[in-house]
Amino acid sequence: VDKILSQYKDKFDNVFQLGMSYTRKQIIDSILSDQITLVPLSVLVLMLTLILSMRSASGAALPLLTAGTSVVWTAGFMGYIGIPLNVLTVIVPSLIIVIGSTEDIHILSEYMEGMTHKGIKELAIKYMAGKVGTAVLLTALTTFLGFLSITVNKITILKQFGIVASFGLFVNPLITCLLAPVYLHFFGPKVKKDKTEKENKPKPNYFDLLANKIINLIRTHKRLVLTGLLSLAALIGLFSAKVKVDNDMLGYFKPDSSIRQRSKILHQELAGAQTFFIRITSGLPGTFKQPEYLKQIARLQEFINSTGKFDKTLSLADYISLIHKEMNNGDKNFYKIPDSHNLISQYLLLLHRDTISRYVTPDYSEANILVRHNLSSSHELNSILEKLKKESSKIINPHFHIGFTGENILINAAADTMASGQAQSLSFLLIVIFIIMSILFGNMKAGALSLIPNLFPIAIIFGIMGIFDIPLNTGTAMVAAIAIGIAVDDTIHFMARYNEEMRRLQNQNLAMEVCLRSEIRPVLATSIALSLGFAILGFSHFVPVIYFGLLSALVMLFALLGDLFITPILLSSTQ
Repeated sequence: VDKILSQYKDKFDNVFQLGMSYTRKQIIDSILSDQITLVPLSVLVLMLTLILSMRSASGAALPLLTAGTSVVWTAGFMGYIGIPLNVLTVIVPSLIIVIGSTEDIHILSEYMEGMTHKGIKELAIKYMAGKVGTAVLLTALTTFLGFLSITVNKITILKQFGIVASFGLFVNPLITCLLAPVYLHFFGPKVKKDKTEKENKPKPNYFDLLANKIINLIRTHKRLVLTGLLSLAALIGLFSAKVKVDNDMLGYFKPDSSIRQRSKILHQELAGAQTFFIRITSGLPGTFKQPEYLKQIARLQEFINSTGKFDKTLSLADYISLIHKEMNNGDKNFYKIPDSHNLISQYLLLLHRDTISRYVTPDYSEANILVRHNLSSSHELNSILEKLKKESSKIINPHFHIGFTGENILINAAADTMASGQAQSLSFLLIVIFIIMSILFGNMKAGALSLIPNLFPIAIIFGIMGIFDIPLNTGTAMVAAIAIGIAVDDTIHFMARYNEEMRRLQNQNLAMEVCLRSEIRPVLATSIALSLGFAILGFSHFVPVIYFGLLSALVMLFALLGDLFITPILLSSTQ
């Protein structure tokens, strides 16, 4: 269409296309442009951060190797079964890198600890496998089941996302378990074994210093820290009630984008590019040839126009009123439906069937009102439609069926279903976590405790969305899944290690301290690296990607707080 229009640019002051097809094209272009530039940049930031925190370039390359292989497998799977790249499936590579890399960092951390103690790669790999085997199995299972639960959704795009994400997060741990030991055998970082004479004077380590400070804080102000963090989450979480589902397609683009500018011009000069239809069905042929019922349609249009929210309405009543006015010398007072049934029948003879086919069926038993508007916000449109539905039932014959339809309305309904589907999936995943952790510890109390640090970042992030009026849409809906995916992985690693240390030490506080010192490096390195990687997406041209990146970055930091403070306090405080 753009190619055709380019031939006429010198013949008009302004000529452009706008509509749902053009909007979709712009969305696709924005997604692909971000994938080409921002995703590699965020991966680079992730890798550099890991190199600095893990002090090993070869070790930092491991997450990219396993995640990259998983992404390739997943892309091949999508091509094989015919699932397209869309606004949701495009997030899957980031999900695989995010959630998959946590396992790699834990594996690498345990390997380096094994090298410190054993000094031989083969022994260090065996040491690593013994330490993280159970945790990797559990995190893989919970994450896979969580994303698989999305496939029960009725919305095709969500079902496709669930299939692709669950496949990617199913093969990623398999690839990690196969590749990581081999990679570490050949390219694993070399750490010299501790020498007896140096054991009394270990080199200062920033992670150990931080772990000691956290342990001291927990020892002295355990109740205050836990109460403060949970109170903060509860207070901010209250604002989550203000979060609204809003699938604003024009809102996906920045205010200075061409599509927003075109929409503004169309709205000011002609009528909005957004449309929906009001379908009125009588069930009786010839109904909408009668003056009484055409006048009802005209009154409904008058009400719609009086709201000031819509740009224009059009129906068969407008055509009849226009002809009636022209038949009376263009007198504006005659722009109305005539009282005579015979006169309406005569006017209809002047109209070609193709002209009115959108507004009435051939037997005149169903009529259609076209409504043009500039409301891209699904939340705003839904609230106005509720009032319109109530008023239309008063104006139109109560025996007629009135339906509202159109692409906008269907998309809005899908957005509402998307939100409820996400809530169901998150609930399912939390139940799975509860069951698995209860089985691991043989205690339901442990299962309940494992949920608290996972709910902590979710409560805060939805509260922040409510405070800053960030809507729940196709981009932001995935942030909760990211929160659970990251938080639960680190929590399971922490609790599995704590379980092992408790069996060995038989002392809660001592087990917690050993566990915290062992897990602080991978948890901190992963969280900061991923937070910076996601923050890069804030430079996107596509608003949902900006929200997704910045909110996900915040989730990493809040999940980190939960894992370093809430989880240790709960474990050391509960019998």
